[in-house]
Amino acid sequence: MSRDDTNSTNTGEPNSTNTGEPNSTNTGEPNSTNTGEPNSTNAATRTDTDPAPRDAHGRRAVIAARDRDATPDTTEIRGLAVATGYTVVGEITQRRREDPTYGLGRGAAEDLMRLVAERDADAVIYDGELSPGQTYSLGELLPAGVAV
Repeated sequence: MSRDDTNSTNTGEPNSTNTGEPNSTNTGEPNSTNTGEPNSTNAATRTDTDPAPRDAHGRRAVIAARDRDATPDTTEIRGLAVATGYTVVGEITQRRREDPTYGLGRGAAEDLMRLVAERDADAVIYDGELSPGQTYSLGELLPAGVAV
């Protein structure tokens, strides 16, 4: 499993960084430390929010976004998700070229899979366009019943 190209930030605790691996902040370079700023065009960021209890509708979503040139701004897509009745329980963002298989890099797609399972999300909301093949490939990585 590749964790290169990914960074993980847990916003549930002030000033904490959590990569999911002990004593590790992975920016794509061995033995490197993340200062909070993406330092390569391949950087991906995982943002966790505190697990929210299921609301009356029970709809929980993880946001996924990729931008080749800049760190994706997910403010608008988060607002749209909330407006349609979802509770946003986390997000994966990535700065890099589009991967033809997933729309995200393989490592970010695997992080997305883990985050969806950890947060018991019902859906992944991708900010951008996915081809039918990319939608299918992402859906195959996710737990059964999770909509893309």
